[in-house]
Amino acid sequence: MKLLMISTDWRIAVLGSKEHIRMSSYATVTEELHIIVFTLKSQGLKESHSGNLYIYPTNSIFKLFFGIRAYFLSSKIKKRGVTLVTAQDPFETGLIGLKISKKLKTPFQVQLHTDFASTYYGRGSFKNSLRIAIADYVIPKANCVRVVSKRLQKDLVARYGLKKEPFVLPIHLDIPMSILSQHQDLLHLKYPKFGTVMLMTSRIEKEKNIIMAIKCFYNIYKHYSGVGLVILGDGSLREGLESFIKKIGMEEVVIFEGWSNDTSKYFLSADLFLNTSDYEGYGRTLMEAAAAECPIITTDVGIVGEILTDKNALISAPQDEVAFQNNMEFALKNKNIMKEKGKLARNAVDYYMSITEESRLSMYKQSWEECSI
Repeated sequence: MKLLMISTDWRIAVLGSKEHIRMSSYATVTEELHIIVFTLKSQGLKESHSGNLYIYPTNSIFKLFFGIRAYFLSSKIKKRGVTLVTAQDPFETGLIGLKISKKLKTPFQVQLHTDFASTYYGRGSFKNSLRIAIADYVIPKANCVRVVSKRLQKDLVARYGLKKEPFVLPIHLDIPMSILSQHQDLLHLKYPKFGTVMLMTSRIEKEKNIIMAIKCFYNIYKHYSGVGLVILGDGSLREGLESFIKKIGMEEVVIFEGWSNDTSKYFLSADLFLNTSDYEGYGRTLMEAAAAECPIITTDVGIVGEILTDKNALISAPQDEVAFQNNMEFALKNKNIMKEKGKLARNAVDYYMSITEESRLSMYKQSWEECSI
């Protein structure tokens, strides 16, 4: 099989990056893997060829020209005899991927990682509303769809009445088992004044609704001394949230640590993990928290209902501040119950942790081959 992938992840074009290495592994189950990556000319990325992996940065002057440049590059790839085109999403890459597949006269697979069917997705911005319209055009025309969760599979079948059920392939959890077997005290050593450490790890953007967690924590802190909230991650809203925290006098107990390349030690040393997202296609951090047996308080998004349930986590509806705060209070009052939920959550992700790299690559190959039939 000769595969053409359309992606927005510019790091794929960086030789030696984790993303480039991952694509190299995908290439091992193809005859040839060609990847067109949306990049800006200012990034200075070059075309590369290693074994049967071929990478083509668009090197566009403006983002608006990503699709045009990708379509142009596909002419260069056409002579290689591509047998399937796959796009990273049903939005920008999906639209151009569909056009390229028609040009190359090949089957087209679209991937979906985001829960755009959520009522909260379209409310996020005009851009999201436009993306929904594009997805409504692209998905019904695709030969097949690959999703990361059963939630997305169910939503798509209901929304479009798809004859071919979307192929479910969860996101890979790259967590060394040796680390998970270790006891960690990182957070309590860094913040000895915190008897209970609540952890969030997330992009700090609107859809993550971190402000809700901070407001709930503010109300909780009045009644529970020695509680701290540590937030890993960065994003466009970080500066505003830090200003808000100072305004309400919580800068000593709500800590922004920025990004970390080693989140496992944080999950292993936290007492509670909080997730307040309005929507998620999967929820990688929820899986990571469960893998570390860190008790979870979350909104009903992503893998909730499929892997996380009321038996192994505390769950509330997105944007339900009262319910989320009540769950936080319950967790603080019932630490033994939460520890048990943490163990049950770990049991629920054991299967996903046990999937070997060989098996995962085989599933990717299967999803591509089924689409080509």
